[in-house]
This record gives sequence, structure tokens and C-alpha cells, in this order.
Amino acid sequence: MLQKVSLAIAIVLGLIFSLAGQAVAAPSDATAAIANAQTAADTAFMLMSAALVCFYAVTFKAKLQFDDSLDTFPVHGVGGTVGAILTGIFATTEVNSAGKDGLLRGNFNQFIVQIVVVLIAYAIAAIGTFILMKILDITVGLRLKPEAELQGMDISEHGEEGYNEEFGERLSFTEPK
Repeated sequence: MLQKVSLAIAIVLGLIFSLAGQAVAAPSDATAAIANAQTAADTAFMLMSAALVCFYAVTFKAKLQFDDSLDTFPVHGVGGTVGAILTGIFATTEVNSAGKDGLLRGNFNQFIVQIVVVLIAYAIAAIGTFILMKILDITVGLRLKPEAELQGMDISEHGEEGYNEEFGERLSFTEPK
């Protein structure tokens, strides 16, 4: 079941990522038709790449048992990274005259710019997360009390049980050794 859901998430991300970044104009002559066909093939490759990479990132996250129930990092973090780097490879001024060509069209510098931008985005996210975590730790703390953690957040924080008899028996938790 996890793999079906993960694949669906990856496909949706790939669609959003590739279609948002690519615009193919209607061909007006033979040169434009060739450029559009090449751009369409680039878009298809980017779509499949994003879908596959995000699918495997979500699957890998599940194997590592990271607590990311919405698959935020595997989809947005990994997908955004792939999208930014592939943009540096496939970018073309034939589609966006205000932009720059990418690596496949002879502009190695744009590829490097895309990698640097990804690294800057990761640094901003890491520093911002660290600052927010420190603020939360100082104000309300980062952990629940052990009793509330054992009881479960549904009951201790919301006063409701997340799963009832309809979905099977309630899990019982024991104090870790």
C-alpha cells in the first residue's frame, strides 16, 4: 500500500514540477517545431525523473522510519532539488527568451548557478529550522511529558482517540526499558 501511495505522490509531484517549469509555444516554422519537440522530450524526461526520484525518496524515508507523515522532505525537498538541477541542465531561451540556456545548450555556468542556489536554499532551511527549534525548546519544549507520550498525542493533546474499535483493537504501549 505504501508504495502505491508513494508512487501516486511522486507522479503528481512530477506533473506539477515539470509542467510548471516548462512552456512550449506553438510552432510557427520548422526551427520552432524542432525546438518544441526537443523541449517536449526534455519535459517528459524531467517528469519521469522527478516521479522516480521522489518515489524512491519516499520509499527510502519509510525504510529509515523518519517521522515525516506527509512526505514533505522526500516530495518537496528532493523534488525541488531535482527540479532545480534539471532546470540547469535543460533550460533553453527558445522557450523562455528572458532566461538562459542550460548545460545541454552549452551554458555550464547556469548548471553551477542552479547547484549553488540549491545549496543556499538548504542552508537557509537548516539555519531557519535550527532557530525555530531553539525558540520552541525555550518556550514550550520539544518533547511531551513521558505520560502524555505513552498515552498518545490524540488523547493527551486533543482529548480524542484517533482510532477506535472500527479500525481494530487499540494498541497498548509499554514503558521503554
